[in-house]
Amino acid sequence: MAHAHPIPPPAASWRGQLGLAALMAWAAGFVDAFGYLFLARVFTAHQSGNTARFGLFLSVGRWRHVAWYGWPIAMFVAGMLAGAAIMEHSRRNRHHGARLLLILEIVLLAGFLAAAATLTRGHVLDVRGGLRWAVVALPVLAMGLQTIAVTRVGDIPIATTYFTGALNTFSEGTVQYLYSLRALDAAGRRAGHARLRHAFIAAGIWTAFFAGVIAGAAGKPAWGAKALLLPIAALAVVLAFSAFARE
Repeated sequence: MAHAHPIPPPAASWRGQLGLAALMAWAAGFVDAFGYLFLARVFTAHQSGNTARFGLFLSVGRWRHVAWYGWPIAMFVAGMLAGAAIMEHSRRNRHHGARLLLILEIVLLAGFLAAAATLTRGHVLDVRGGLRWAVVALPVLAMGLQTIAVTRVGDIPIATTYFTGALNTFSEGTVQYLYSLRALDAAGRRAGHARLRHAFIAAGIWTAFFAGVIAGAAGKPAWGAKALLLPIAALAVVLAFSAFARE
């Protein structure tokens, strides 16, 4: 993975970084739920779900379903590869690659919004052939780019599109903090509070994604394609803060 940097908030603190990362996680959860409802049960961010279905259908030889669930996995990896290449090029040339990834992500989601507004019947995607596969690729590529755009909050590795690691960090950090309460020296207590901060950050990112899923699941039937304006707006806020911080 490229050596991506956290998008810097106006105040370069872990709390500011957490706020922006949580906003991105909320957008990812929203798009994931919207996509699941619109794209016939395909996840756009949660590739573990697609991978499980890919394996299940492969085991019984249902090749159409194998292709349908394998495609978003391939597009997610393609988005991550493109994002990693952009970040590495930016690092070598002292550019702010994360900002470019956010712009590309917003453009892809705007294209997905346009497709959802024009290619729908009964609240689901209604198109065949290559165009159907292209529509699926739009939000999945966007989520792959977002995965690379921000990989840390302070000194803690994070992801804003998948969360098994966050749950692991939360569990380890909580247990280590509880054990540190028995420490008699100041260094042990400081280490425990650092672990508690790790757990708090992981819980915050997961909670933001979960809230985004709820919002996306409610917004899709209520507002249709226009609901995608919400995650696009959230990413635009992150982009604006990032640009402001660089001024």
